[in-house]
Amino acid sequence: MLRELIVLTLGFIAVFVLVGCEEGSSAPVAAKPAVPAPAAGTPSAPVPTVGVGPFSKPGFVTFLNKNVLTVFRVESKDLPKFRQSGDMAKGVIRPAAGPEGLSLKAPDGETLQDYLMTDRQFIVRHVDGRLWVFRNGCAEFGQYVRDGELAKNVTRVGAGPNGMTLKAPDTGTLDLYVATVKK
Repeated sequence: MLRELIVLTLGFIAVFVLVGCEEGSSAPVAAKPAVPAPAAGTPSAPVPTVGVGPFSKPGFVTFLNKNVLTVFRVESKDLPKFRQSGDMAKGVIRPAAGPEGLSLKAPDGETLQDYLMTDRQFIVRHVDGRLWVFRNGCAEFGQYVRDGELAKNVTRVGAGPNGMTLKAPDTGTLDLYVATVKK
């Protein structure tokens, strides 16, 4: 009975957090120096952080709006629409899952998962239950974005987080990624 009461209470808290993330003004958070304040009299909109700022990661574009960090892959088809309207028709929210306790929002759960698993050294992409791993700045990532596959790649079944299959352009990238993830 106590366990059910705790689960029910946590569920209500999650609902209130989710509702709170969607409501309120869309003014950007002013506490971050990398986020400029809108000019007086202009409508506020999410502020992008691309390649700079505390929340940027290679392969992603982020927008900070109040306490919600909206994340897109650089190749996302939803990104241009979001840039125009400042909102997504549908999306996934993970309350307090982001850096500094920010809530994360993205077009899909895989984007959020990839964002959380990407660091300044690696770019990762979930595709069909496999995790593609690229070193930040490598030419193969551009080829992968363009073609959706690499002509040459290395695969290690079950070597990734949660037993995922890893794919990368070369063994050096896989070795370094596995060593980094295990730390």
